[in-house]
Amino acid sequence: MKRREVVAGIASVGVLGTGVAVLQRGLPFGDGGPAQETAGDGDDGGIEPIEVDVLEDARGDAPDALSVPNDGVTLAMIFSPVCSRCRALMPELEAAREELRADYGDALTVLSVTAEQTPDRLRDWWAENDGEWVLGYDPDRRLGERYDVVGHPMLLAIDDAGELHWDNRGRLEAGQIVEQVAPVLEAHADANGETE
Repeated sequence: MKRREVVAGIASVGVLGTGVAVLQRGLPFGDGGPAQETAGDGDDGGIEPIEVDVLEDARGDAPDALSVPNDGVTLAMIFSPVCSRCRALMPELEAAREELRADYGDALTVLSVTAEQTPDRLRDWWAENDGEWVLGYDPDRRLGERYDVVGHPMLLAIDDAGELHWDNRGRLEAGQIVEQVAPVLEAHADANGETE
């Protein structure tokens, strides 16, 4: 009898978890999810850009804010500074960034963004973890909400129209990131007449 109660309890947790996921992310079929919303002014039918505050940029030439989408492909990592998987992803993302930038140059923007902690503490965390790209701060979690981010770390490949082409939750190796993002950059180059 106890065994039956345990199985029923586990099944109930699964059903509740699925219900929460559907409420947060929507049903897994059809389109028209949050990333499909269009700008209210009807100018080009694209997605209204989200301005993410820039806290740090290794090049030292970052503006105060970065738009997503922008005129290239954005590889964004939504992270938490207290997440060990996020910290472990940093060197892999750096290696992938170097390889992709060598092939595609400024068509790629790499952005790590969080809503947690204070800007000063984030800057310290960034320096301790050897961040070499743009660190963004989004206290209202607008970017994560637009692309249905649940959990950390989440990688997103977003084109210049704001369309999400790839996402992954968890830790990957650099080669896996390159394998997924390179086709998005190729499509961007083709669409902009940048192929040889």
